[in-house]
Amino acid sequence: MIISVVDIGSNTIKMKTFSYKNGILSEKLSLVKNAKLISYIDNGVLNENGISLLCDTVNQFKLE
Repeated sequence: MIISVVDIGSNTIKMKTFSYKNGILSEKLSLVKNAKLISYIDNGVLNENGISLLCDTVNQFKLE
């Protein structure tokens, strides 16, 4: 089984991918994007540009 975890923070978006087989969890991939999403906050809400950056980054991660 392949498991991926995405961490969306105020400055970085991270993804780690693991393989789980026979009770053993092994890290297979680690990606980091310095997105600085905090700079896309308007009135406490992520604006359209920030949402677009976030979606594009997650889609890029999916291709890895």
